[in-house]
Amino acid sequence: MKKLIVCLVILFLTINSYAYENLDLKKLEESFKLDCENYGNESCTARFLAMAGCSYFMGINSGKESNAAMKVSDLLFIALMRGNQIDPEFMFDENNNVKENIKKEFHQRLKYCNSAIEKAVPIIFKLNEGKEIDKERKEGLVKAFPYWYIESFEKMKKGK
Repeated sequence: MKKLIVCLVILFLTINSYAYENLDLKKLEESFKLDCENYGNESCTARFLAMAGCSYFMGINSGKESNAAMKVSDLLFIALMRGNQIDPEFMFDENNNVKENIKKEFHQRLKYCNSAIEKAVPIIFKLNEGKEIDKERKEGLVKAFPYWYIESFEKMKKGK
């Protein structure tokens, strides 16, 4: 699975901005299928969230601005969900929070790209704060990312 995540992320990061805007997402939707009947839609959703999350940080590490990296991440997630015929609404519980078992597996799978997260956090911090990050703060932000990422989906779902 780690190799699969890395391959997909590399695919997206090698596309320049112009080509990215004209990317045929349909091709990705049709070409990337997981056996979600076997794994279950919740596991597939957690895997796709992790791939998208990793692509965000790898985008930052390749020099993309935060919004551009998030756009890649979002489109990757959408394409993977559509291609595997999973409605994104499925990932939310009755309170519009991401289901707990999806969150748990997402956190486990996101660890595959922890080195990319550790590399990107100082870049993001310096852009936002205008100064270098200390070791303690970096460790905290690296740990906080998975929660921030999931929370961004929940906020979007709740219209915040």
